[in-house]
Amino acid sequence: MQYINLHTHRKPQVEGEWCIRNGYTGAGYSPDDLPYSISLGIHPWFIQENGINQLNAIQKRLHHKNVIAIGECGLDRLRGPALRLQESILEAHIELANAAQKPMILHLVRCYSDFLKFTKQINVPWVIHGFKGSIIEARKMLDRGGCLSFGHRIFSNFELRETLLFSPADRLYLETDTKALRIDAIYQHAALIKGFDVSELQESLRHNARRDFLNNSQLKA
Repeated sequence: MQYINLHTHRKPQVEGEWCIRNGYTGAGYSPDDLPYSISLGIHPWFIQENGINQLNAIQKRLHHKNVIAIGECGLDRLRGPALRLQESILEAHIELANAAQKPMILHLVRCYSDFLKFTKQINVPWVIHGFKGSIIEARKMLDRGGCLSFGHRIFSNFELRETLLFSPADRLYLETDTKALRIDAIYQHAALIKGFDVSELQESLRHNARRDFLNNSQLKA
């Protein structure tokens, strides 16, 4: 377990990669049959008017040992249904996560301030995947107890590199998301930005994953 990939839409691509693959409620597989861990949730882009029925499909699969997180779910001001509907479905995700005691992987686009009011309701670890906010926004999320996951944007976005540098290693994750990019390349660049050895960054993220996900997975020390 050399590389923790917090959020991906692909199978592991690198030797030693431990990932949480984003799952879909309508897929014709059983999570029990998969050789890797998955998360289940309704992406805000795909919320339907009968979103509660979608959530019921997720709830039926939460008992599977490979379903270790709820998500990705969240809020998006650029795409998806009305924000009020998104907020009601996010609140339902939070209730599921609290009841199942499984951490949350969150998708937030131009909604960091909108999300703050929900943080007091969350009683499990939570991570904002693909974080692309400022240091001020990062501080607000960290102060509320969240973790931040960074991906491909650290290669090209100077402000985001500053946010990554600011973010403490014990609240940090890295990810590939949908990109055809290897997780080891992201680790190498993140380590360069933070002034760490890659091995030091690996150990920090392994610690974080054990803390936040071990109780619900087969992640080994």
